[in-house]
Amino acid sequence: MEKLIELLGRFKVGYIKDFLATINFLLLLVFALNINDLNKYKNYGLFLLIIFLCVDGYYSTNEEHHCINFGHNNPSYLLSASVVIILFLYIYTYLNV
Repeated sequence: MEKLIELLGRFKVGYIKDFLATINFLLLLVFALNINDLNKYKNYGLFLLIIFLCVDGYYSTNEEHHCINFGHNNPSYLLSASVVIILFLYIYTYLNV
């Protein structure tokens, strides 16, 4: 785990957040284009947008967090927690819908 933190510590938290957001939006776009009935997934999409909005809102209101290296600090914890929640939501959606 420390090796992963050391590897990610070379990057700024804001860069990692924006990179992961781009990947998520591309995945959601591909998913949305390949689904016949989007209404079935509406609640999951709204929950993801709320998570994205909260994380981006936190970083937007605290400009200095974009320039902090990934490590043992609150912006890194928020980013890590949101990634875990999003991954669990993707797995839950895949298994149950």
